[in-house]
Amino acid sequence: MKKIYTLIATLTVGTVMSAQASFSEDFESYNVGDYIGAVSPNWTTWNGVTGGTEDTQVENLMNTTVSGSKSCYWQSDTSTGGPQDCVLPFGGQYTSGNFTYQMNIFVESGKGAYYNFQGAVTLGNEFAFECYMIQTGTLIVSNTSGTFLTGTYPTNQWFNMRWDINLNTNVWALYINNVLQGSFHNTIDHVAAIDIFAYNGANGGNNQAGYYVDDVSYAYTPYTLPVLNAGLSAIGVLNPATKTPVNITGLVGQTRPMAVTVRNLGTTAITSFDLSYNYNSINHNQSVSSVNIPSLGSRTFVFNSPATLVAGNLPMYAVISNVNAMGADNDNSDDTTWTNANITTVPAPGKVVIGEEATGTWCPWCVRGTVYMDYMSNDFDGYWAGIAVHNSANDPMTVPPYDAGLASTAFPKVFVDRTAPVDPSVVETNFLTRVVITPKATLTNGAMWNATNDTLNVSLTYNFPNAMSGTGYKVVCVLTEDSVSGTGGTWSQNNAYAGGANGPMGGFEALTNPVPYSQIQYNHVARAISPSFLGFAGFPSSITANQNITFDFKFAVPANWNPAKMHIIGMLVLPSANVDNGSVSTVTQAISNGFLNGTTVTGITSPDQPDAAVELYPNPATNGSTNASVVLSKPENVSMTITDVTGKIIAQRDYGMLSGANYLPINTSEFANGIYVVAVKTGSSVTTSKLIIQ
Repeated sequence: MKKIYTLIATLTVGTVMSAQASFSEDFESYNVGDYIGAVSPNWTTWNGVTGGTEDTQVENLMNTTVSGSKSCYWQSDTSTGGPQDCVLPFGGQYTSGNFTYQMNIFVESGKGAYYNFQGAVTLGNEFAFECYMIQTGTLIVSNTSGTFLTGTYPTNQWFNMRWDINLNTNVWALYINNVLQGSFHNTIDHVAAIDIFAYNGANGGNNQAGYYVDDVSYAYTPYTLPVLNAGLSAIGVLNPATKTPVNITGLVGQTRPMAVTVRNLGTTAITSFDLSYNYNSINHNQSVSSVNIPSLGSRTFVFNSPATLVAGNLPMYAVISNVNAMGADNDNSDDTTWTNANITTVPAPGKVVIGEEATGTWCPWCVRGTVYMDYMSNDFDGYWAGIAVHNSANDPMTVPPYDAGLASTAFPKVFVDRTAPVDPSVVETNFLTRVVITPKATLTNGAMWNATNDTLNVSLTYNFPNAMSGTGYKVVCVLTEDSVSGTGGTWSQNNAYAGGANGPMGGFEALTNPVPYSQIQYNHVARAISPSFLGFAGFPSSITANQNITFDFKFAVPANWNPAKMHIIGMLVLPSANVDNGSVSTVTQAISNGFLNGTTVTGITSPDQPDAAVELYPNPATNGSTNASVVLSKPENVSMTITDVTGKIIAQRDYGMLSGANYLPINTSEFANGIYVVAVKTGSSVTTSKLIIQ
C-alpha cells in the first residue's frame, strides 16, 4: 500500500454496483504454498502483480477453531511495511444499502497488524479508513480526517472482526467476537475493497507485523430507492480539504459552524427541505430551497447558526424534514443523524499559539498548507497566529533571514510554537495541546502609523503576572499580509492536487498545475521579522509580579504592501527557543490600542529595507560553522572582519560587489569558545553582530 501524499500506482477494482453480492473464503481449497493472488480469481495485489513478494501464501501453521487448517500470513519487520500488500475487491463501489465484512485474525504476541478499506474503485484515491492493531493490543481506526475509534483487541489468539456498515446513514460499526466496539459516521460514505498490508510502523507500532487471516467474507444488500427520500449521513465541523463534516473539536466557549451532509436516496431530485440540529438543549432551524440534488447525489450545508461549545461529552442530533415541501418523505429511517461533541479543551487566558508554515510557490504539496492555515485562522481566530514563511530565491515572497531561521528541510510543515514540525493536516491537534498551557506573559500590540514616510511603529507590551527571571527570554515581531498577489511565473503556485488524483484539497483539485498567478492570492505571508528569527534578549534578569515591559519596533512599509490587509504578530521566545506566547492584531486594532514607548529594538525588518540587513545563524554557532545572511537593497561592495573580545582580527574577507540576498558561510571549527564580533561592511556602512562559539 502506497501511503497518501505520494504518487501512487492505480488499479481499477470494479464499478458502482447495485445488485446483491456475497463472497466467502476459507483457503481450504488451495495447496500450502500457493500465492492467493495467483490461484484465486478474487484476490490481487496493490500493484496488480500476483505470485510475487506483494502476494501472500497459503499455510497451515496456525489452525483456526472455525474452519479447517489453512490460512494466510502477513509479516514485516521494517518501518515502511511490506512488501506483502494484498487486495480483495468487493465487486464494485457500494454507495447505498448495507455492507458487512468479517474475517478471523490472529495477531502474534509482540507484533501488530494493519488493513484499510478503499473507498474508490481506483486504489489509492480514497482511504475510507485505516485500522491499526498495535503490538500492545491497542486498536485505532482513522483516516486523514482524524481518529474515529480506539479500543483493544485480543493478542496471540484467534478472534472475529466484523464491520456492519449502513451506507444510507453512513454509520460504520465494528464488532469483535460479536461484541460492539463502537460506531461512527465516516467522512467517506462508500466502500470498494480491502487492502491488507504487512505494516506496524505508526501510532506507536514497533515495526514488527505478524498476523494470520482466515474465513474472510462480505455481503452486500442493496437499497431500493423510493420515489422521494432525503437522508442525512453526517454532522460535524467542516473539514477544509474535503468540505465534509468531521468530528467536532474546539475550545470550551468557542462558537463553531456546524455542517451536515444531505443525500438523495430517492429517484426524484431534491429541491428544498428543512434542517435542524440540537446541541446542549438548544435547537437551531434552517430552511433550504432552490437546490437541485440528483438521485444518489449528496451536498454539504453549513448552518447559519453556529454552536457554542460547552465542556463535556454531549450528543448533537440533526434532522431533515419537509422534503420538496411534501412533509415526510418515503423513508424516515435516515432522516436523523448524530455525533458526540466531546469538548475538554479550555484555553489558557491570554494564550495565542504561533504557527510558522514552511511553504513555497515551487512546492506542489504546499497548497495543503494553504488550505489548513486558512482553516486555522478562520476557526480559531484570536487563539492562533499563522505565518506563511516562503522559501527559495525563486519565490517572490521569501524573506531570506526568516526562511533561513526556520531552516525547514521538508515542505509543507508547520512549526507550532516552534516545537517539532508537523504536517498542516494535523496542525489542529498540536494547537489544542498548546493552547491550554498557561503563558509566562500576555502580549498587547500597539502601533502608530506615519503617513509621511510610510513607517509603522509597533509596540509589544509584555505583562508578567508572576515574578520570574527574564534571563534568556526574547522578543520577536513579525508583519504578515493577506491577499498578496503578483504577476509573472514565479507568482504561480505548483499544485499536486490538480485533477483530483491525489484526493480533494479545498478546491485546488479543480485548478490547474501550476495555478496561474492571475487565479491565486496568498494569505498569512511573512513580510518582515524584527530583530531576527532568534529574537532580542532585552528583558531584565529579575521581573516583578504584574510588571509591564514594552519593546518598540520600526518598519518601513513599501508601497506595494497593503496595511489594511496586514497583521502584527508578537512572540515571547523561551530560553529553549520554543515560543511561550504570542499576540496577533490587525494594524487598525493595534493603532486603536495606542503606541507605547519602550526599549527600541533594531535589526532586520524586511527584505526591502534598510540598505543592508545582516543576521548570523545559527548563533551560537554549531558543528563548526555559522552563516551571515546579508540582504542588500542595492548592489554594494561587501567585506567581513571577525575580531575577538580583545580586538584581534581572527578572520577577514572581501566579497566584492554583491546584491540581493546572500548567504556567507563562516568556518568556526578552529575558533576557541568565546564571544566574537562580526563586522560586515556594505558600501560605507558597517553592521556589527555578536557571535558566540561554545
